[in-house]
Amino acid sequence: CTSVESMTSWVSAQSELPRCFLSSTAFQQTDGRFVRAAELQEGDALEGPGQSIAHVLAVKKYKPGPLDLIHIMTARSKFCATSNHRILVQGPEGNPAPAEAGSLLGCNHIWNGVDYLPILGVYKSREQAAVV
Repeated sequence: CTSVESMTSWVSAQSELPRCFLSSTAFQQTDGRFVRAAELQEGDALEGPGQSIAHVLAVKKYKPGPLDLIHIMTARSKFCATSNHRILVQGPEGNPAPAEAGSLLGCNHIWNGVDYLPILGVYKSREQAAVV
C-alpha cells in the first residue's frame, strides 16, 4: 500500500486470512488519485511497489471495535495495521519472509517491494477502530 502521508509502499504477505487495513489507510490508484481503504471496491487497480499494479480482489468492511494495532516507523514513513496483518520482512536467509505485524519487535528490516527499509521503531496500542 502507498500512504498519502509517507508515499511509501510496503508489501503485504500472501495469506488466506483477511489483511485488515485501518479504514483511513490511503492507497494510490493507477491514475494517480488516492482512495481510502473504506472506499475501495472490488476490481480497483492500485499502484504497487516498483510501478507494479495490484488489483483489489475483495473488500470486507468490519464495524469499529477494540483492536490491537501495531505502529511501524522507518526513516521515511510510518504505518499502522492490525496486529495480525501480514507483511514481508527480511528473513534469516536475507529473502523476503512473511511476518505478522505483531511480531515485528524482533525484526530489523521491512520489504517495500524493491529494497529493505530499516525499522526504527515498533509499538503496540489498543484502540477503537474500523478496518477493511
